[in-house]
Amino acid sequence: MSDNDQRPADSIAVLDLHLDYLRKDMAKVLLAVANMATKDDLRALEQRMQSYATKDDLRALEIKVQLGAVGTTLDRWLTSATRWLAFLAMVGAVGGVMYAVVHFVDRVPK
Repeated sequence: MSDNDQRPADSIAVLDLHLDYLRKDMAKVLLAVANMATKDDLRALEQRMQSYATKDDLRALEIKVQLGAVGTTLDRWLTSATRWLAFLAMVGAVGGVMYAVVHFVDRVPK
C-alpha cells in the first residue's frame, strides 16, 4: 500500500486487510529491534576499540622495527667496517707513497 493511498476503509474486510499489513510491518520492526545493539553493547565495543592501535602507533612501531632489524644492524656494521677499511687503506697508501719518495730521494746522487 502506498503513502498516497489515503482512502478511508469502506468495510471491515478492508480494515482487516490494513491491520494485517500493519501487523506484518510491526513484526518486521520488532525483529529488527531485537537484533539491534544495546547501549551496553556499544559501550563494550567502544572500550574494545580504544585498545586498538592507531595508524600513528603502527607507523611508530614500523620505524622501531626497521631501526632494530637484524638487516639494518648488519648494514650499519658493514658500513662502519667499510669506512674503517677505507681509512686504513688510505693511510697505507699515503705511507707507501712516503716510503717510495724517501727511498727514491735516498738513491738520488747528490
